[in-house]
Order: sequence, then C-alpha cells, then structure tokens
Amino acid sequence: MVERQSVTSSYVKALGHDPEANELHVEWPSGKVSIYSDVNAQEFHDILTAQSVGRAVIAVKNTRSHRYAG
Repeated sequence: MVERQSVTSSYVKALGHDPEANELHVEWPSGKVSIYSDVNAQEFHDILTAQSVGRAVIAVKNTRSHRYAG
C-alpha cells in the first residue's frame, strides 16, 4: 500500500507515489483512489509543491492512463 499525504486542495484529498512502479496515487474527496502511470519522483514532487495541486493533478489526469485502486 502506498502512503498518501493530505494536500491543501478542494479538488484532491491526498497524494502518494510508488517510486518502483512510477505511479501517482490520487485520493479524491469521495474516497476513491485513482492510480496514474508514468509519473516519476520529480514529477510527484512538482505536483506536491505546485501553486495549485488541483491543476497539476488535472494535467496528469489529461495525459496519463489510469486505473482505480482496489
């Protein structure tokens, strides 16, 4: 299980990263978790430190494939 960090965003509840699989884990306010592929550690850091975490997640959402966890 990938540990997720709470973020300050009205769009996203928490984010996590699996460095071995290069996956971004996004927990939505509903509690569902989406997993986006091909996100490296630097990109994850950039998302966490973005001025708007929500906008950064939308950019990933629009360009990467995903699946739902669980």
